[in-house]
Amino acid sequence: MGADLQQPQFQPPEPKKKSLLPFIIGGVAILIVCALQWSDVIEYIEGNRN
Repeated sequence: MGADLQQPQFQPPEPKKKSLLPFIIGGVAILIVCALQWSDVIEYIEGNRN
């Protein structure tokens, strides 16, 4: 009559892992824009600008 009932232990939910994909895409986009701007600077310095 005195059966021991075990209550389920409370486990907090696991925190969501943050995705790095938006940061990677943003970083690549910034690098591409910087590379395009740098090619304009080189052309301007060398005097090959039309």
